[in-house]
Amino acid sequence: MSSDRPPFPFISTLKHILSIGLQSYLNNVIPPILSAHTVFYSWLNRTLTAQLEQANPPKWFTANFVTYGRTLLLFPSLLLWMRGHTFLVAALVILVDFGDFLDGVLARYWVSYYKEHPPPVLLGPFVPSPVASHRSRTWGAYADAVLDKAYLIPLWIYGLSTLPP
Repeated sequence: MSSDRPPFPFISTLKHILSIGLQSYLNNVIPPILSAHTVFYSWLNRTLTAQLEQANPPKWFTANFVTYGRTLLLFPSLLLWMRGHTFLVAALVILVDFGDFLDGVLARYWVSYYKEHPPPVLLGPFVPSPVASHRSRTWGAYADAVLDKAYLIPLWIYGLSTLPP
């Protein structure tokens, strides 16, 4: 028996076949999907931004408001799922995903709005420090990421707990 020959030659052949299949998948299937995704979300971003600029939304309709609101949909999602209404739960998950996109559009909208219409400068002890300004700008992105997980993780846990043993 030769020492340069692998003990299980079919494994290297299988690896080679899987590698070719994966390369083909990554080169031929994924790029058109990503291209369509980019086109759709670019169109959706432009459309929603134009609608926001036209509608002049109230000041309370912020990205954080949408983030907190969609996170609260966790409770009806779990209750509906426990009662067997899986289609409604799927619709809520899609709505929450759309809300995740919408809060990004809203955040960009309000940043551009306040660049064009800066709020009045407060004088005296109410002038925020640079640290406070930085924290208020970064809080929304942090809350968005954490609250996304706060919605999805309990759904995953419940879904996995309902699988048969």
